[in-house]
Amino acid sequence: MTLAAHAPSLARKYRALLALRCAYDSDRAVADPTQLRALAAEFPGALRELDSLGVAEMGTRAEALEAVAVGGPVAPWMTAMAGYHALMRAALGVKRAGSDPNAVRAALDALHGSTGITLDAKDLAAIARPPRGRLGVFVFARLGEALGRPPEELWQEMFPTGRADRFAPRAEVSA
Repeated sequence: MTLAAHAPSLARKYRALLALRCAYDSDRAVADPTQLRALAAEFPGALRELDSLGVAEMGTRAEALEAVAVGGPVAPWMTAMAGYHALMRAALGVKRAGSDPNAVRAALDALHGSTGITLDAKDLAAIARPPRGRLGVFVFARLGEALGRPPEELWQEMFPTGRADRFAPRAEVSA
């Protein structure tokens, strides 16, 4: 998966998040729900970033992504974030498509075209009935497979929190 095609849109996302946060911090301006829905549709998980990242981090991420456009270094979190958004968009598209094979195929083709990631029947079953009932658990596990990294590490890198344990395997409870 290459980042070059994704860097400008990811930089735009961080600039939008930064503007929303600054507007709220300066005068408690509440964002337009239509704008928030559009941002979340294009970048699933972006509203979580709005809640979890500070102003400085949003600015740093935007600048780093803008630097990629002029030959700057690509950090692992950038590729992971691009993959996360694409994979979550595809998973949500598959869920919305239900039994419409054309809509499912469109979601899968968009994912493969933007990231090179393919989903198989096992993945589609996991989307239909996600582990722990949470689509994010599936997305981070599958993204971790694609990138060769632990899901909890990816989560911490993208959405810093004390809750990275949500991706750790749970011990089986025996009766």
